[in-house]
Amino acid sequence: MNRNPTKMQFLFSMSFLFTLILCIAAFFYGVKYGTDQTEDKYSKQMQQWYAESHPGKYEQQDLVSFYHNVFWPYREFEIRWFDTLAKLSSNHHNAVDSLSKLQHTAQEHYKRITLVALPKDATDLTLAQANYAASLLRFHDGLKQIIRTSSQQNSKLDAAHIQQQTPIKEAMKLALKGQQQYYSSMLVWSRTQDDTIKQPSLKSKASLEQWQASSFAAKNKYIADYLYHQGVIKPYLPQDLTARLDQFTKQASRSSAAANKKSVDLTIKQLLSTNSVHAQDYSRVKGKLYQMDNIPLLPMFVE
Repeated sequence: MNRNPTKMQFLFSMSFLFTLILCIAAFFYGVKYGTDQTEDKYSKQMQQWYAESHPGKYEQQDLVSFYHNVFWPYREFEIRWFDTLAKLSSNHHNAVDSLSKLQHTAQEHYKRITLVALPKDATDLTLAQANYAASLLRFHDGLKQIIRTSSQQNSKLDAAHIQQQTPIKEAMKLALKGQQQYYSSMLVWSRTQDDTIKQPSLKSKASLEQWQASSFAAKNKYIADYLYHQGVIKPYLPQDLTARLDQFTKQASRSSAAANKKSVDLTIKQLLSTNSVHAQDYSRVKGKLYQMDNIPLLPMFVE
């Protein structure tokens, strides 16, 4: 009997061996790819954790530069955003035209913000810049989607419907995060002026008594944290709510000592539910309530 392998057997053996080599190579490639992906994921998480736990150091000029080059371009868009939402209630208002202009504004201001170079050690400001830019980009994409859907379905556009769209909700959340980080940098700066400054913890449900003992910067940071966690975005800024809360606490302390034990969060909810906070509330009382505080010389605080 001929025991030499036939040509078919030889080809089968070689095919099997080649397939085995491919499987082994694919296995090790998969392991390497998975390892690289996992390392990249946790590297980014560690970078984010480090950035948030090391807010950086700031000169007043850093805060001023950020105000003019990042915060104010976003704020200009935000003012137009709320103005447009208010006008949508008018039957004679051209909603598509207004939203198209708003979409263009979001795109232009996004470009402005992303071109800004910040100091390398200004961690909070860098994160705030990224979130404000991402917010404008989501506003742009969301408005584009809303306009297209409205044109296709010939549907009426109203403020409530627009604000419930997923890209818009994401845009607002990103803006609140950017705001939180900007006000965090102000608190870091204020501590370089006075290292005794402490911030009431949002988790500890600070009392009005603790609130009154806090600095202006710490109060604003507390408010920015609260607005972010509650998802509250309104035409006013954190210092406007701070001012209304300070007015409330001063009045309450005169009427009852027990009022000082009341929760800050509960008081904020009361002010918000009664629409008691408005843009420029801070400006109306700044000369009376905040003359002794270390406040960065930003236009929104001094003009």
